[in-house]
Amino acid sequence: QLEPVGDWLKASDKPKVVMDHHVTRDELADAYLIDEGAPAACAILYDWAHATNIELDSVAARALYVGLATDTGWFRFSNCGARTLEIAADLVRRGVVPHAIYDRLFQSESTARIRLLGAVLDAMEVHDGERLAILAVTKDIFTRTGATPADTEDLINQALRVRSVDVAVLLSEHEPGLTKASFRSKNAVDVAAIASDFGGGGHAKAAGARFAASIDDAKRQVIARLTGIERPRE
Repeated sequence: QLEPVGDWLKASDKPKVVMDHHVTRDELADAYLIDEGAPAACAILYDWAHATNIELDSVAARALYVGLATDTGWFRFSNCGARTLEIAADLVRRGVVPHAIYDRLFQSESTARIRLLGAVLDAMEVHDGERLAILAVTKDIFTRTGATPADTEDLINQALRVRSVDVAVLLSEHEPGLTKASFRSKNAVDVAAIASDFGGGGHAKAAGARFAASIDDAKRQVIARLTGIERPRE
């Protein structure tokens, strides 16, 4: 995930520390604080603050809550456990107002994003016995809807609402010859391993990669890789 600023980081003589909870990561820092079992990177920051006696004011509490909530799908993903909710409760005691944050994050969409959602879902493809869903956002769709790449956030989870779909992939054409892919799974399929085949990585159920290819070529590669693989149920 640090690859876009990788050269800049390597050139810097400043000490670099990475805090992360992903299974895969970029080797670009001098020191690492990694907890693959943490529900969010912000949970690691929360524990670090307590270990070093850093006082969390309302601003810091709100920032940590946003990271915790978004990384756990607003506390609905399988990475959300009792410890996650305990951290959230403490942050609320420190001044966080959950409904206000939710309204600001999820109830204030632009017209362009809603149009993008409609266009992408209308063009959704299903493959492999409707177990694989492909969402593609081309430059043309961005132009027609007036949306930006930032508007694709969370679109991929819409495909997982289909009962038969257990793996979803969102392909986004950011520029000619460069396609960003997001992978999501709602069963035991390790999409981090799939993404790593394409030079990416992430979590077992949420991962990403970048393709030096057109969106059509990226789609063909993804469909070929995911068609017919075993999908054990949890």
